[in-house]
Amino acid sequence: MIADYGGGLLYSYSAGTSFAAPAAAGAAAVVRKWYRNNHPGFDPSPALTKAILINGARDVANNHVLKEDFSPLTTIAHIPDDYQGWGTLNLNWLFGPQRYYFVDQSVLLSQGQYLDTILTIADGSQQTRITLVWTDPPSMAGSIPYTIVNNLDVAASALPVQCIVQNPCWFGNNWNTGTGDTLPSPPAAGYSDGTNNVEEIFIPANWYASGTQLLVRVVAQVVAQGVTQDYALVFSNAQ
Repeated sequence: MIADYGGGLLYSYSAGTSFAAPAAAGAAAVVRKWYRNNHPGFDPSPALTKAILINGARDVANNHVLKEDFSPLTTIAHIPDDYQGWGTLNLNWLFGPQRYYFVDQSVLLSQGQYLDTILTIADGSQQTRITLVWTDPPSMAGSIPYTIVNNLDVAASALPVQCIVQNPCWFGNNWNTGTGDTLPSPPAAGYSDGTNNVEEIFIPANWYASGTQLLVRVVAQVVAQGVTQDYALVFSNAQ
């Protein structure tokens, strides 16, 4: 943004939905093109496009929200946060030397069902990210606070430890608010996010060695509308 102050031009910046919406739309178009180029004949669903963007987003915690005079208003917390949502768009993850695995609405789960996927960590010195997104049916008009209608959960653990809902090592959206990574959960800890139709697991760098196998489970905790619920999954630093 260019502003004229007393006859001199100064460069400044601003933020808000007017700036974010076209940036996100453009990034979604780039993701769609990238996916079609790498998966000929397949179009990514809206859920997968969203999952790819969120999986690669950059956490801008500890930066400041500024007032109109550019003085600090508040400090941004780790994702998910009211000021940064799921992070700042960053396609470097997507186009860099990353290994990805995708699941795009190819699985339908009814209530109580689950699906396991076994993945291998590509580089133990890097953070491993798992992002689950599903297109949730509309909630009841006027419901406050908003709660999701169909609730899916994602959990993961290293093999040979069996990852089950009651005894996982990592739960989606069970955040370590101090680091922005996922908290490792003790046996039978249990955690379920009933608010968001986006769930993420960030396994810290150097937690597992390269080549470690992960068992990732998606569970349909509640399917209150419709018989089944599909979803999209993105795994980065995994194959």
